Amino acid sequence: DGVACRTAAMIAPRFAPMCSMDLMQGLAELATRHDALIASHIAETLGECDLAAAAHRGLPYPRIYEQAGLLGPRTLLGHGIHLDALGREILARTGTTIVHCPTANRFLGSGMMNRPALTAAGVHLALGSDLGAGGERSMVRVARAMLEAARVWGQPPSAAHAWWQITVGNADALGWCNAGRLAAGAEADLLALRPTEGWEQCAHPLERLLFAWDDRWLRAAWVDGQPAWPRSD
Repeated sequence: DGVACRTAAMIAPRFAPMCSMDLMQGLAELATRHDALIASHIAETLGECDLAAAAHRGLPYPRIYEQAGLLGPRTLLGHGIHLDALGREILARTGTTIVHCPTANRFLGSGMMNRPALTAAGVHLALGSDLGAGGERSMVRVARAMLEAARVWGQPPSAAHAWWQITVGNADALGWCNAGRLAAGAEADLLALRPTEGWEQCAHPLERLLFAWDDRWLRAAWVDGQPAWPRSD
């Protein structure tokens, strides 16, 4: 229909407890051959960590993926709640991204991701909805939940960082260097909003927009400069 689509092929083993080492190594080779993204889960629950160790000779969870060749800058692993210092070091060293899914974690009672520990270790972070478990489609509300979860561990990121995370931050995690940002030469993926909150004169306008967010503010959308919603046709 003339509108570009922000999609990419992914190699997606369910997770280590349900996959043999041979299968995961074969998937890693496939991903390398096609320069594909890799997506899976890691350390969402303590029970899952126990299952992974039992299935792979007691190996620490991140070490399983490392031996399979699945870790690296093109890999995104959901959750990462129950990671120890060794796990954080492995993920940071390999350039692997943890995708924080705060609304899903809260819904399932999985725990709160220790964002300060991951960032201090140098682990790359992205933000996701994990819609199958979380039930929240609005990435603005997911970003708000990210701040609420981080507050458990101390000072949360700023509202400005939350907006960055669901735009530039997530685009960079996928390797989409020309998306998610307003910059010369970038693809024009744009939303037009009409907030009903008085935010322009606030001391912290981005904070007001984040915490007062209403999906009904959305008036139009463009993908790569082409109208995506509402459509003229």
